[in-house]
Amino acid sequence: MSISLLNAVLRIFLRYVVTFEKKHTMTLQIASAISKMWFVSFFNIAIVVFLINAKYEKLFIPSKNSVIFAGKFKDFTSNWYGEVGAAIGLTTFISSVVPLVNIAFMGIAGAKRCWDRSCTCDRTKTKKVIQKNYELLYYGPEFTIANQYSALVAMTLIVLTYSSGLPCLYLAGFLICFCSYWTSKFMFLRHYKNPPQYTKDLIMRAIYIMEYGVALHLIFGVFMLT
Repeated sequence: MSISLLNAVLRIFLRYVVTFEKKHTMTLQIASAISKMWFVSFFNIAIVVFLINAKYEKLFIPSKNSVIFAGKFKDFTSNWYGEVGAAIGLTTFISSVVPLVNIAFMGIAGAKRCWDRSCTCDRTKTKKVIQKNYELLYYGPEFTIANQYSALVAMTLIVLTYSSGLPCLYLAGFLICFCSYWTSKFMFLRHYKNPPQYTKDLIMRAIYIMEYGVALHLIFGVFMLT
């Protein structure tokens, strides 16, 4: 849970930092955010947990205060699956259902609009005096496409990395795709503003990054199954 919350905070921070890069188009800005956000999520869930619990004295002799390679697992043993594998699986499943939280934000926005109408069904009634304040309340927020793409890319790579030994992660991969698709579709119709027209560069970059998951799947699969 703590890793999922950390990733959520880092995604907000990275979206803000990317604005200082001064990209020429919105598509390039979002693509830059996606490239950073997926890596942070993937690294925190798949790599950091693995390095902390690994112990490879032939490659690296950790010091007393070292955290990396200072664990107790020299191989993918049954105990590794019971502790580290379970932690990775739990974090992955939690992250897969995070898109459902967006529905709660829609409920909060709906409650604010209901309060603005004095809890009546008359949608022409409002307490707002200034047009700008009325539009801010009823237009809804922008669709954070960078969050969606980065989460899908990171989850896909995590599933491909460890699924050879943890086949239950395929279910987590299905959940993230299912929840993201239906939640985004519902929120598009009921909550979000109409997004700008992006080019195909976003989806092509996401596909290009996910292709590296094949190599990760083969490398980790060899060590897990031998």
